[in-house]
Amino acid sequence: MRTPLALLVLLFASAARAGVPTPVPVTEPTSKAVEEDSGYWHSSNSVSWWGDVVSRRSISLVDPFPSIRQICMIPPAADWVTEGAQPAVEAQYLLLLLRVNGAIEEARGSAWNVGSGSRCGVTAYPKEAKLMEYTITWSGSMAQSIKDKTRFNGCISAVSKVAGHPKYASQGKNMPPVGEMVADTVNLLLKSKTPETQSLALSVAQELVNGDRFVDTLEAMVKDKSLTAKITISPNNSPETLTVREYAMRALATTNPTERSAKLLALIWHDEQEEEAMRAAAVRSFAFVVSQAKLHKELFSFLNPLMGINMDENDKKDAGGSAAKLSQLGDAAFCAGSVWPKEKRDFAKQGLDWDGNSGSAKPKAKTKK
Repeated sequence: MRTPLALLVLLFASAARAGVPTPVPVTEPTSKAVEEDSGYWHSSNSVSWWGDVVSRRSISLVDPFPSIRQICMIPPAADWVTEGAQPAVEAQYLLLLLRVNGAIEEARGSAWNVGSGSRCGVTAYPKEAKLMEYTITWSGSMAQSIKDKTRFNGCISAVSKVAGHPKYASQGKNMPPVGEMVADTVNLLLKSKTPETQSLALSVAQELVNGDRFVDTLEAMVKDKSLTAKITISPNNSPETLTVREYAMRALATTNPTERSAKLLALIWHDEQEEEAMRAAAVRSFAFVVSQAKLHKELFSFLNPLMGINMDENDKKDAGGSAAKLSQLGDAAFCAGSVWPKEKRDFAKQGLDWDGNSGSAKPKAKTKK
């Protein structure tokens, strides 16, 4: 029996006799690059549960949420819930984040009192967690006082090897910050086609101090006129039904009370082609931003148009007779106008500028006869 080398010699010889150019033999690499297996860090106390996580199929929630130890149930690989997951799995993940936010707050002993307040029907509640706290909790670098209170030293204590190379798999001991993974995941779930998922994602975004991480997504939602699905929220156990787009307006206002957010909301309530409910929602969220961020002077030019809307809606109410009520748009515009001090409202009525001068004044708001 000829060896492979002998067969190769015969092949070259035959090619030479036939006048065919001699083929160049392909040299096989002597060795392959060694690739380290992907792994998910996890806590040994959640091994039995971790099988659900790495399989990227579902998760299990324990009710009621028993302890901060279940923070370890947040997978350090956010892609498992975003790559074709069913809406029920998306909801489970977001509910888990809401519970973990509460657990982090409880372990810390207080909420981050950042941006809390209420104006014109829009309320921002104290933020419960920072993205950094997810990472600190996972890496086990929590303050000693929290460790003593919870008897919890962090999640990272072992490695499970899993097949494939998920987006956020850790390589050796180098794992992307968990907070970054959570932010990426929430941003993706905000873009879900399922209203219930979007609603939960909006709630999560409003509980985190790092609201600026979601500003681009929230702005896109605020502009999206197709987000007409109705959802029900229950802040302080007071159910309220509104559209996904309306809820996105509130989320933008409460997580990013900036001049940029206010001007986007103003574009909506200025647009008479928008539905009345959307204009009213935009006005209320706009008022919250003005009040929360103390942008009364920067946004003074919008006061005159707001007062004009209120007067127009009052005229319609009067024309409707004694039983007529002020429209939701008129009511929202009245509330938004009251955010400014009376002196400034008087200036706006007269068409004066912020300082009471007429040099660069806007047209006067019509006065009610």
